[in-house]
Amino acid sequence: ADMFNHSSEPNVEITVDKQVNFRVNTIADVPPGTPLTISLGDPTNPTPLFAQYGFLYNDCKTIFCKAIHLEEEIKDLGY
Repeated sequence: ADMFNHSSEPNVEITVDKQVNFRVNTIADVPPGTPLTISLGDPTNPTPLFAQYGFLYNDCKTIFCKAIHLEEEIKDLGY
């Protein structure tokens, strides 16, 4: 799953069964050549993981995304 990109509108989801088998299913039509994307969390309430590693796109519509240019200040806050 480390090869999937993040999106606030993912086109695949990952499930895990009791035997720890992973299954990836599309949840939207995916044209050939389109990157497969998953959601790394709730885009309306980003976690420190987003803040620390910058997994959000610059055109993201959430408040956090609009502050992504404040990366140094975010680090100073401990994220």
